[in-house]
Amino acid sequence: MNRFLVCLLPLALAACAAAPQADKAQAGADAGTVCDRETRTGTLMPTTRCTTAAEREAAQRAAQSVGDAVRQQSSAPPSKGS
Repeated sequence: MNRFLVCLLPLALAACAAAPQADKAQAGADAGTVCDRETRTGTLMPTTRCTTAAEREAAQRAAQSVGDAVRQQSSAPPSKGS
């Protein structure tokens, strides 16, 4: 009986810990927030990253401007000094 309870304890704790995250993600989805789990290079621990629609738009504009700058630089004629 004690073994059974010891085996159930981690499962019960995991279920309690997972419920608030699901509620938080659902509440954020209603407000235009999207949460993604990402694992960074060099670590095994995934993290949750939540962004709003405005943040995603700003990141997309920044990436677009960097891409435009790279294309503009690569299409420029080489300078005579080099």
